[in-house]
Amino acid sequence: MPGDVQSQKRVRVVCALLEKDGRLLLAQRGKGMRHPLEWEFPGGKALDGESDEAALRRELREELAIEIDVLARLPAVEHDYPDIRIELAPIRCKIRSGSIALREHAALAWVSPGDALGMKLVRADLAIMEQIAHHR
Repeated sequence: MPGDVQSQKRVRVVCALLEKDGRLLLAQRGKGMRHPLEWEFPGGKALDGESDEAALRRELREELAIEIDVLARLPAVEHDYPDIRIELAPIRCKIRSGSIALREHAALAWVSPGDALGMKLVRADLAIMEQIAHHR
């Protein structure tokens, strides 16, 4: 049965909360990606047996050409799409080295949490951004 939570594939995803001058880094998904042109926190799927921190370091190295230091984990959120359940683990981090390069996304933007709520965010990321915006 479509949308049945029990039959949905579950995926663990990590995302980076990179902050600079009170703004967070968002990445716009490419036209060929799932949820095209929607905005998201950079990150990606954790591989089997990979820690969230290791997955985030790998994803940011691949997507943005940067190395990070992990600062803090925030509570994970779950979001159900019709065919998949995402468990999204947000992690506050800072850039240790490298210059941000656009490798997979259509665009990048440093955005205040309030302004980000007016953008077309990927649904799972929207819940995290709402928590951040309302706790400032």
